[in-house]
Amino acid sequence: MKRLACATILAAAGFFWSRPASSGVIIDGFDVAHQVNSTPGPTTSSAPEGLGGERDLRVFAPPVTPAFTADTNLTAPSVFAYSEPTVLNAIVELEYDGIDGSAFLDATGLGGIDLTADGADRFVLDVIAADFAGFMTIFVYSDASNSSAAQIPFGAGIVSSTLFEFPFATFAPNLGAGADFTNVGAMEFVIGSVPNSLLEFRLDSIRTTPEPASGLLLVGGIAALARARSRRRS
Repeated sequence: MKRLACATILAAAGFFWSRPASSGVIIDGFDVAHQVNSTPGPTTSSAPEGLGGERDLRVFAPPVTPAFTADTNLTAPSVFAYSEPTVLNAIVELEYDGIDGSAFLDATGLGGIDLTADGADRFVLDVIAADFAGFMTIFVYSDASNSSAAQIPFGAGIVSSTLFEFPFATFAPNLGAGADFTNVGAMEFVIGSVPNSLLEFRLDSIRTTPEPASGLLLVGGIAALARARSRRRS
C-alpha cells in the first residue's frame, strides 16, 4: 500500500508534466513554399500558417561568396532550411510584421499582439538539423523605438528534434526601453553560422509556450514523498 501511494504521487506529477499542444502561439510552421536567394535580396510570401499571415525572408552574405538559397517547405516538407555552399559567415533572417507586401520591417505591423496570452512566457525553436555550430537571435519590437533581443548558441551535430527555449524574461533592451511582450508589433528570427563553417540548418517550427507549471507539481510531489518517508522513519 505504501508503495502504491508513492507511485500514485509520482504518476500524478508525471501526468501534470504534460501540457496541451494548443498552449501558446504558433509563430511559423513553414507549410507554404517560400525561397530567397542571397543575390537578388529579400522576398516576402503569404504565410497563412505564420503569425500575421506573411513571412519575410532574407539572406545576408558577403557579395564575393557564391549565391545560395534559404527556403520553407521545399528542401523538406514544412521545414525551414538553408545550406551554405562554401565556408562563409552568412546570416538568414525570418521576419514577421503583418501583411504589408514588403520585406522591409514594419515595427508595428502585427498591431500590438499579446505574446503572453494563454500563459506563454517563452519562445521555443525546434531545430532538427545543424551540422556546424551557430547562433539564433530573436528581436521583438513594440515599435520602431523599443525592442528587445536574446541570443542562444547551438552546437554542431544536431540530427533530430532539439528544442531551444528563449524565456521572455531573458530578453534585454535593444532599443529604447525594450519591448513590451503584451504589445508586440514585429519579430525577427536570425540564424547565423560561426566562422570557418559550412552550415546546413533545418528548423521545424517556431512557437511560444508556457513554462510547464507541472514542474512545480513534480517538485511538490517529490517533497510530499520525502515527508512521508521521514514520518515513517520517525
